[in-house]
Amino acid sequence: MGAVGAVGAVAFAAAAFTAVPATASTPVRDASGTPMCATSQLSAALGGGDAGAGNLYRYLVLTNNSGTTCHLTGFPGVSMLDANGKQIGRPATRTQDGYAPVDLAPGGSASDTIHTINQQGTCLATSAQLRIYPPGSKASLVIPGQITDCDDVFTITPLTSGKTGNPPS
Repeated sequence: MGAVGAVGAVAFAAAAFTAVPATASTPVRDASGTPMCATSQLSAALGGGDAGAGNLYRYLVLTNNSGTTCHLTGFPGVSMLDANGKQIGRPATRTQDGYAPVDLAPGGSASDTIHTINQQGTCLATSAQLRIYPPGSKASLVIPGQITDCDDVFTITPLTSGKTGNPPS
C-alpha cells in the first residue's frame, strides 16, 4: 500500500471511530423525522401465510402498541427457538429485495414474509418460539411460533406496511 493509500485508510478508520451511534436519547429518524420504533413499542405475532409447489410462507407482523408514530426500516432478525429458548439452526437469511421506511401510527402494523420449504431434504426440529429483533434494535421479542427449516431454507423479506407480508421477488 503506498503512502496515499495508507493516509486514506487512516482517515477512513478515524472517521469510522468518531461516528456517534444512535442511543435511546438520540433515536434514528427517517426522512419525515419519525423516530425508529423501539422494541418496547412493538408486539410481534405470526400472521397468515400461503403455500405452493413445496414452499411455505408465513407473515411476521410487528405492531406499534405505543401512543406515538415511529418507523421501521429493513429486515428484522428472526431465529427459531425450542421450548427452552435454545436457538435451532441459524437465523433467517435476508432476500435481496430493496426496502423503504414504514411509518407506523399507533396501532399500525408492518410485516414481512418468512419462507421455508415443506418437509424436503434434511429438516431441523420445529420451533416452539421465535426470537425477533426489530430493525436497528439489540433488544428482542420472543413469541410462540412453529417454523421448520428444511434443506437450509429459512429466509425473510424486508418489512412493508400492513399484515400480509412482503412477497419475495
